[in-house]
Amino acid sequence: MLFSYRFFLSGVFAAILCWGILGGSPLEAQQRNKNPQGQQPTKMPVTLEDGVFRSVTKVPQGYVLEVESLVGEKWKCLVTPQSQIVATGEAAKDFLKKGANISFEATVKLKKATVETPISEVTLFTPDARCPMGAFQTWNAPELYVPPKERHQKSERGGGMVPGGGMNFGNDAVGGTSKKQQQKPPEEMELTIRGAVATVAKTGAATVNVPANPHFKGVVKCHFAEDLEVHVVLGGAQAIQFLKPGDQVTVTGNTQMVNSTNMEVTSIDIKYENELEVPGKKKPVEKAEAAEVPAKKKPAAKAEKAE
Repeated sequence: MLFSYRFFLSGVFAAILCWGILGGSPLEAQQRNKNPQGQQPTKMPVTLEDGVFRSVTKVPQGYVLEVESLVGEKWKCLVTPQSQIVATGEAAKDFLKKGANISFEATVKLKKATVETPISEVTLFTPDARCPMGAFQTWNAPELYVPPKERHQKSERGGGMVPGGGMNFGNDAVGGTSKKQQQKPPEEMELTIRGAVATVAKTGAATVNVPANPHFKGVVKCHFAEDLEVHVVLGGAQAIQFLKPGDQVTVTGNTQMVNSTNMEVTSIDIKYENELEVPGKKKPVEKAEAAEVPAKKKPAAKAEKAE
């Protein structure tokens, strides 16, 4: 009897010792893991790589995208104005009309703001603070496509951007030289033009409005090649507008609980699978070939009466 009582006391002592080492009961551990407001941390980061877009619904907070994962899970992804969105793909030449924001590289004759070589490649884009409209020296033009996760980060180029695409490296680069040191401005320059289409003729001749810049004055006069390629780099609601079932999307965001398939999107990278078409434009209907009408038989000649 005495042995059993001692064994019981030793067991209790061991339990108390373990209690102190492990930090108390599971309930107390749970209380310690709570944040200062007494709430459990609920947001968990999640990324859907190479998902497939299925549908979109407009809601007061923004848009809800239904995305199917590689393993067949159906996710509801809430896209808000704070979400970083970028979409890439190709587009029809019909998008090049008045008001379209385009970017292209060319050798520009500065005196008259003209481009003599036909433009073979342009990009439709969504201007923003990171990638504004303007005329930039090509080596220094802000990148059009930056992965959504990185769009909020500062440029890694170093130095400060100044209007017109110059880099502010100090007084020597921005008006710090004397008149004797200033060189004669070049007649032409390799520039990246980012502006709004003003006019486009059927022949391809076009004018592009560009904001004030230190390289030239007025609109740029250029000519689009017949085999022009049109790329797109869109952002915001404009990118959502052209989504179609089957487009590829990579979505990063937060979910509220384990095994949940609802996500609040922080960034989304969209790849349009098909060439974009101008909304509302009817495709030309090919006329069916007219069926051949058999030639009418000539009436048989009447037999001559026997004399």
